[in-house]
Amino acid sequence: MHTVVILAKTRGQTPTNTTTGTQITNNTYFDLAATPPTPLRIGQRARVLAVREVLSHRITRGIEPGGQLLIAEDVDVEGTIIAARPLEPQVTELILRNDDPMSTTDFAYISVPHSEGVTVNLPLLWRVLRWAITSLLPATRTVLLQDDLDVRWPE
Repeated sequence: MHTVVILAKTRGQTPTNTTTGTQITNNTYFDLAATPPTPLRIGQRARVLAVREVLSHRITRGIEPGGQLLIAEDVDVEGTIIAARPLEPQVTELILRNDDPMSTTDFAYISVPHSEGVTVNLPLLWRVLRWAITSLLPATRTVLLQDDLDVRWPE
């Protein structure tokens, strides 16, 4: 099965109170940073790359001094999207079970701006349930996508 690469910003971690050998494991929370190449869906394999912003102090391959440069880092999170839950009318959270045995992350929670067919692709029943649950909720946060990102991978 094809694995989709997700560019996301790390939002935080919480301990899961489970241990794998000598490691303490965490749940890691991400915000989607750019529109994925295909809409994300339950059952799909995905790999998360965390992007972080660095300030360019010199001219770096087309970035002027003081310009925004994002570096993508592998955070050892790759697995299957097992669930989706509505957080708000505009935000859906996808839950990814991490299959990497060397990672300290058990599950990744990825907040995605809900745009059916663009960022997510949920089955009809899930869409109806999502609408019923979120129709009365106020919008309290947004996840902004930046599709014109200049992302560099570490060499």
